[in-house]
Amino acid sequence: SFAAHEKESRAYRMTAEQILEKACADPNDYDELHIVGGHDPKQTSIEFWLPVIEAMHERIPHVQLALFTAAEIDYMCKRARCSYEEGLTQLRDAGVTSLNGGGAEILVKRVRDLVCPRKASAQEWLEVHRVAHSIGMKTNCTMLYGHVETLDERVEHLALLRELQAQTGGFKCFVPLAFHPEENELHEYGWTGGVDDLRTIAVSRLMLDNIDHIKAYWISYGIKMAQLGLNFGADDIDGPVDNQQRIYRDAGSKTDQSTPLSDLKRAIEEAGFEPTRRNLLYRVLEPA
Repeated sequence: SFAAHEKESRAYRMTAEQILEKACADPNDYDELHIVGGHDPKQTSIEFWLPVIEAMHERIPHVQLALFTAAEIDYMCKRARCSYEEGLTQLRDAGVTSLNGGGAEILVKRVRDLVCPRKASAQEWLEVHRVAHSIGMKTNCTMLYGHVETLDERVEHLALLRELQAQTGGFKCFVPLAFHPEENELHEYGWTGGVDDLRTIAVSRLMLDNIDHIKAYWISYGIKMAQLGLNFGADDIDGPVDNQQRIYRDAGSKTDQSTPLSDLKRAIEEAGFEPTRRNLLYRVLEPA
């Protein structure tokens, strides 16, 4: 849904200066910044991003940068003909704090052959995170569920994440992502139900006992379902507080794509919990 070919009317490409202008606007209002951009043959490269990251880190040194998915890292390193360790080390030294967890979809070959045959394989996705952990980077992990996968394949996906975490301890958070069916070829599978969403959060919490945090991503579920998720095993009700998130909007999401911080705080309190402000690495900064 998020992907667009260059000739499509909804396709866009930001210049380096536009990225910096947007990323560095109102720097006192945020502590972390997430950027993903897909597989753009003109810009998804280490060569393009290194000077952008260095400039970003110089302009907003207090902001922790969670940039790129493992699939994007795989793509960049293959283009640069360098190892994952070489590519990730360059990005880390430029200022990248963490990798985002996207691109995992379902870490099973049958599913990936159907939904993302040209994206990094399950083994490549896991290896990127393994290497990132080995050079001191903490990362997120995700699961996109509710499309062609079976329940057994969801369990296999979670087991692979649990196994890697047992080896490296580098995952800080798991984010279950409900599939949104619009604007893609898998629309026939429809929307996930609330029961499935809550069961997925609960099973994730039980299986991934070695990953500290489970996120109820309110952009995916809506605020009210995310509130319930906090009582089904999630301990983080995260999502953007500005309007820069496009991925779920492009997939037909009917939920708001941004929300005031005050609304997030109220939602957490109504669910029976205390809102706390934290940084990218889950270090508590202050009460929200």
